[in-house]
Parts: sequence; structure tokens; C-alpha cells
Amino acid sequence: MARINIDFKLQNDIDIAFNDSATIDLDFGFDAVYTGSYEVDPTVNGYKLETANKRMLKDLEVKQIALSEVENAQGGYTYTIAGSS
Repeated sequence: MARINIDFKLQNDIDIAFNDSATIDLDFGFDAVYTGSYEVDPTVNGYKLETANKRMLKDLEVKQIALSEVENAQGGYTYTIAGSS
């Protein structure tokens, strides 16, 4: 549960009276906290992280795919993705 303090600045045309403190439950739509890995290695087939309706505590990091380039005999470049050159 989140506790939020609200301060009201009263204007002449607003009449608000608070006699007792009240508890307000706020629902942000999160069922739970995500407990899986926050570092992801990309794959050819992909996969799903089970994050629906879960609160994430930090940024998700998708690791970089290795890429190398070399000049080829035709004057262009040959790129190697996710492997050695």
C-alpha cells in the first residue's frame, strides 16, 4: 500500500473540511513485483518475460548483439552478426 500526503491550498470559493485522518488504498494495477532477470540476452526465436501486471524495480537491459565488419574482395564489407569474424 502507498501512503500519500496531500496538502490542499484553499481558495475563497472552495470549502473543504477534514475532521479525521483517513486511509485511502490506491490500486496501481500491479499484482506483484517482477522477480525475474533484468538482463536479457537476445535470441533468434525470442521469448517472453512474464512482466504483465507486475511492478519492475529497475530498468531492463537487453544486451548488445556482437557485430563485426571486414572489407571484402569486391570492395564492400562483410558483416558477421553474433559470431567471430
